[in-house]
Amino acid sequence: MNKYCEAWAEKLGIEIAEYMGAGDNGIAFKTSDDKVMKITGDVGEFLHAHNLKGKSLKHFAEIYDTRIFLDGTMGILMEKLEICEELKEQFKTLCSIAKSKNMGIEEVDIDEDEYFDSVYDLQQNIAELFTEDHQNRLFSSDLHHDNIGLKEDGTIAVFDMRYDEHILIKLDIETELNKIKHEQYHSLHQDRSYVIER
Repeated sequence: MNKYCEAWAEKLGIEIAEYMGAGDNGIAFKTSDDKVMKITGDVGEFLHAHNLKGKSLKHFAEIYDTRIFLDGTMGILMEKLEICEELKEQFKTLCSIAKSKNMGIEEVDIDEDEYFDSVYDLQQNIAELFTEDHQNRLFSSDLHHDNIGLKEDGTIAVFDMRYDEHILIKLDIETELNKIKHEQYHSLHQDRSYVIER
């Protein structure tokens, strides 16, 4: 079990229910109130999540809390989306069609009726997602089949997004993280329950 997640969950009055998995930049757990608690080493992902916090957007997993621990480890508490294998396959199909068209390949080995039935709604949702992203100045990147899922109402949404590289280059990351630490310090009123020794 991860010591940061355990301490954070205890502070929130919840428990770590189960291990969900690990990726290139982090590790994720399901909590007893059916949320996802993640420890990430990706500052672009963390800053993106922090700026989503408190916003209820249609096509993004809701971010309930973010945390920077004393040694700089970063945590995200987010909405748990349903992972749907059929949706993943539809997304791969959509990407395959787009890639073929971009390469000037007119013949795509996909049944058109099946495409319109299964992929059209996804295409519309992705278009709405990018509109929502632009309107909220999120500048998201890293959209792929492994980070899309369904909300409880069936809406397609994304999770584990990060800032586009051209945005990260412009940011003074150390200053951004220090601002978050400052906000966190004051909101916790020096609450020592978040202090975790290395």
